[in-house]
Amino acid sequence: MCATRFTRPAASLAVAFAAMLCMSAPASASTDAAGAAGSTATTADLKTRQLQDLEAARTGYVLATRAYSEPVRARALAALDAAKARAGSMSDAEFTLALARVAAMADNAHDALHLNGKLNGPRLPLRVVWIGDELVVALSAPQLPELAGARILSLCGKPVADLPALARTVIGGPDQYVRSRSTWLWESPALLAALGLPVDQGRVRASFRLRDGQVVERTLDPIDSIQVPTASTGELLRGAHSAAASGTVWHSALLGAPVPMAFQEPDKRFRSVYIQAYDTLYVQFRGNWDNDNGRELGKFAGDTAALAVKTHPRFIIIDQRYNGGGNTNLTQELMKFLGTAARDRVYIFTSEYTFSAGIASTAIARQAAGGKAKIVGAPVGDRLRWWSENPQRCLPNSGHCLSPSYGLWDLQKGCAKEDSCFGDQYGVKVSTLDPDIPAPLTAADWLAGYDAALMAAAADALPGGPR
Repeated sequence: MCATRFTRPAASLAVAFAAMLCMSAPASASTDAAGAAGSTATTADLKTRQLQDLEAARTGYVLATRAYSEPVRARALAALDAAKARAGSMSDAEFTLALARVAAMADNAHDALHLNGKLNGPRLPLRVVWIGDELVVALSAPQLPELAGARILSLCGKPVADLPALARTVIGGPDQYVRSRSTWLWESPALLAALGLPVDQGRVRASFRLRDGQVVERTLDPIDSIQVPTASTGELLRGAHSAAASGTVWHSALLGAPVPMAFQEPDKRFRSVYIQAYDTLYVQFRGNWDNDNGRELGKFAGDTAALAVKTHPRFIIIDQRYNGGGNTNLTQELMKFLGTAARDRVYIFTSEYTFSAGIASTAIARQAAGGKAKIVGAPVGDRLRWWSENPQRCLPNSGHCLSPSYGLWDLQKGCAKEDSCFGDQYGVKVSTLDPDIPAPLTAADWLAGYDAALMAAAADALPGGPR
């Protein structure tokens, strides 16, 4: 109750004002109480949602994947229990990393967290790619033209050389895979903060070496994710899809550079070209999916085999450098055929972005080609023993997905005597897929439009040039 008492009639305005205060005071208290209740309800709802997702991760992934040893599975269950104790207090980014750490415990590249990227808020005004051990700006926002093609030297005060060790805590697999697949961490202010790096209200401090050699520092302001191009790493590497969903076109590091064979026709997932001057059939895979803008991969395989028969080339190049995987069955017979179709030599190009079906296809072609085969480029993106065949298990609230592995591959020793052996059905064993001719992609070559692997193969095949 609010009591109002004035001794002078002239205080009518004051009376009215006091009366208004008396009326508003309970309303204010009620609003505060409602706000507190709403906050409590929101926290309770968040806790419920996170607990539901963690339980779904436990049953759908941790108890299901074959990639864990039993001691590691016990550690993963303990990590989930620890996350459950924090449910309701974790931000979306912290929750994302908690899930990623559980998947990373498998140390199996296929056991990864597939992000619902919308949950992690605004993004940095850059798209970046790893090329070897350099982190390069592939696309920069309209207001930052000078950063396109720059090398990042430090992020949030952390030298770039130290970033892969941070990524190792949330991404499993060999070092080259962890590094090359970690860019989702470095483009998100919220994830950077959740990793413990200093982020000031979404703003990130970074240093760069520009293309002219100048070293600069910038404070990067976050932008809405709808303003950021959604190109995959492979698309960034070949200069495809530089526009955001909002329609804004970003600055490309490759603008004006020569376009090497590997990055031509950037919207095609697979392609074949006969290079008459070198009597060479060039066949490229950017994925082992069964369709490409309406064309079936099976039809492409048949057409490519027919082209090989027609041209009977002296050399065949099978470019798997940017093949992130898919269905090995769709190209198995083509790999066997191409391995035997060259008159002289078969060159198979690989890189850290060669993964899953890309690795299996490389092994099939190498085995078929025998002594004619030479691998050119950089080591593939995974070990030769891995678990895969991963149906996605998506969580009900966050939208993140986990992929329990059920099928075992061992391209060196085989796995016929082990449970869940899958890869042996392809009948392939190789001692190694390490390059016979090392020719890794470098940032300098990428920016200049120079293909070191293609040039190395040409020099090996025709030391005196085309005849």
